[in-house]
Amino acid sequence: MDLSDIRPADIIVTRAKTAGSSFIRIASCSTYSHAILVDYNNMCIEAIPSGVERVDLSSSLLKASYASVYRHRFINEDYAAWACHYANQQVGKSYDKLGAVRSGVDTGCGILIEYSAPGQIVSSVDDKKTQDEHDSSFFVAN
Repeated sequence: MDLSDIRPADIIVTRAKTAGSSFIRIASCSTYSHAILVDYNNMCIEAIPSGVERVDLSSSLLKASYASVYRHRFINEDYAAWACHYANQQVGKSYDKLGAVRSGVDTGCGILIEYSAPGQIVSSVDDKKTQDEHDSSFFVAN
């Protein structure tokens, strides 16, 4: 598959040959460490530690050592357009670091502890944020 086969609303999951990618994959028991939503005009939407951004898809994929593309088998053009529109509304929002860590704990791996209070598990820390705070920021769940 090459980039000409990619369609809007496809999800590309990636991994890289970096310490950060390795840590995320180990902590989340996942093969991948990052997810990208394909947008129109060879652009994509992704959540990175500096926030949600819309960037050139080719540039984003340069960071990956491996990638897999996922497409819902029944997706139609209207739903793909809605998904891309929604994702574009998230651009500029902050990255929810505790939510990202929580997603690793929620996989059942359970090896992560809160970095601000050693020994305390992240799922107990998660109660410090309200649902509205989580909804206003994004992270990549694996």
